Amino acid sequence: MRPGDVWHSLLIAYGNLSTQFSTALENAYRVSLAEFEALLWIDRAGGTPIQAIDLVDRLLLTQSGVTRLLGRLESAGFIDRVPCSYDGRRKDISLTEHGRETFAAMKELHAAHIESLITARLTDRQMDELTELLMLLAPKERLV
Repeated sequence: MRPGDVWHSLLIAYGNLSTQFSTALENAYRVSLAEFEALLWIDRAGGTPIQAIDLVDRLLLTQSGVTRLLGRLESAGFIDRVPCSYDGRRKDISLTEHGRETFAAMKELHAAHIESLITARLTDRQMDELTELLMLLAPKERLV
């Protein structure tokens, strides 16, 4: 297989998986895939507030793109943004109670899609191999 074939296969697989999950998220929660990923990173902070700059690199969006995305999440009641105690130019971002409850349900939807779109189609050995190969291509700072 040529490198171009590998690239094309990755793009097709990602496009298929992300489109199906994105459609399910939009239908169930009116949330985009990027908004889900932002909620994921906020949730992973374990209740410790984060700043928008923390999301810029993780979401591969511009600062203004993250600001707009956070505005939509705040309007939907998923997050709170309050002035940062040590830097008045920044805001601390955390999940609201509604955000935590709704995101827990979103994670269940995500797990169901992983099961039907990936786990059900691959053996355990194939999943281990795929994970190992993809980890070689992923920047280490994005995995945290």
